[in-house]
Amino acid sequence: MAVIDKQLVFGDGLDVGISIGSVISTNVIELIAGKNYKRFSGAATKYADPSDTGLLRLLVKVTDEILVAAVSGATLKMDLMSHSTATVTSGTIIDSKTIEVTTDRAIGAILWDIGLPVDVINVTQFFGMNFTVAVQNMSSGKLFAALMVGAEKTSEE
Repeated sequence: MAVIDKQLVFGDGLDVGISIGSVISTNVIELIAGKNYKRFSGAATKYADPSDTGLLRLLVKVTDEILVAAVSGATLKMDLMSHSTATVTSGTIIDSKTIEVTTDRAIGAILWDIGLPVDVINVTQFFGMNFTVAVQNMSSGKLFAALMVGAEKTSEE
């Protein structure tokens, strides 16, 4: 299973669009999906199914692979007067609370465009367009939830 552009992609080829993400524990996130399927594979487990709404609640264990996939395609909002944005083109796990990301433009100070307090994010600019994003006082699960809620779809339908 992988997370691509706010889609959960399962081994059997079924896609589920994510509408809401919340943290259950350090390594587990609850996702509210927009479609209802009767069977799943991979790390997702169905534990509630409101059939009248078609929503599906999933528990997904956060792994490095899923986290990196969630980072790719997320939108960064620059803390600049222009309020311009940049798109994350790739992400690499540095440790449990740090991700190095490459964006489509070189920028100075940034913050995640997901409503997080500015002081939660500490960003250091490296050569070119590479950044190390150190998330303070947040578990990787919380970071994953934030990225999933804040990610924007970049591919064409």
